[in-house]
Amino acid sequence: MLFATSQYNETDWAAHNLIDEAIGKAHEFCAKNNAPQEILFELPKSAMLSEMIIDPYTTESEKNWAKDVELWVSTTDPNGEYIKVTGVKVDNNRMESQDPTYSLTEQSFPLTPTRAHWVKLQLKNNYGGSYTQLGEVKLMGYFVEEEGKQQQLKNVLAEENGGKLVYFSSQYNDTDWAAKNLIDGKVGKDNGYCAKDNKPAEVVFVLPSVTTLSQVAFNPMTREGPPNWAKDVEVQVSTQGPKVGFTSVGKFTLHNRQNIDTSKPLPDQVFKIEPVQAKFIKLMLLNNHGGSYTQMGEFKVFAAEP
Repeated sequence: MLFATSQYNETDWAAHNLIDEAIGKAHEFCAKNNAPQEILFELPKSAMLSEMIIDPYTTESEKNWAKDVELWVSTTDPNGEYIKVTGVKVDNNRMESQDPTYSLTEQSFPLTPTRAHWVKLQLKNNYGGSYTQLGEVKLMGYFVEEEGKQQQLKNVLAEENGGKLVYFSSQYNDTDWAAKNLIDGKVGKDNGYCAKDNKPAEVVFVLPSVTTLSQVAFNPMTREGPPNWAKDVEVQVSTQGPKVGFTSVGKFTLHNRQNIDTSKPLPDQVFKIEPVQAKFIKLMLLNNHGGSYTQMGEFKVFAAEP
């Protein structure tokens, strides 16, 4: 599991309990309120889904049980476009089983066979309670091979691949918040970038040679709060020099959602770009999500492996 809008705590009401293959006390999910909830899962690899099984049973009032539930999937990117597979109404008729290994509240919903790698469960509402709750979710199907031959990409900006920092307009210090940390391959404690304030900032890098780029990726996570994480960014490239000849390859808006385990990053936010030649790469951090400092964990640019 990668993300949940909210969870009541990290133990007996945690979102990860939705996939622990058990129901009852200490095996249930509860949101912090009754507002719509979104829960994001990553499958081990691509799968063909044919059935969704939902068990709304929790040890609290059935008024809290989730009512309208939607399933959305993606095959390409956890942060990208999702396709709605189905929307269902979950019954909240409480039936207590005499056999603790068998649930009488489990409900099955057939699906049109659908390929998925990332799965988003949306709990739209409940039956009038103060908290939205759910017991268990299962997705039935089988794993499949990836479609087509996947092009192998290389992060050519990584420090270990020869990428170098040549300029920054602002950095908080030259150690744990230095601009060079953007290409060190690490996200998390002591490995982020922070500007001196929340004003727009620029960072320029150089590649070992002119290279044709096809993707850019960002991971805004730092050890400080999501309000400081970069929001709107722009990437420009040049083949001429670190100060001249730059053209934009795109402006991108980054989300600042956190992993349910806040010590771990969510997957990089990846964006395809029109193939373009570059030797110098300028990262422009235009704003953040409302914090006092603009921060980012990691920046990557990709080219096809030779």
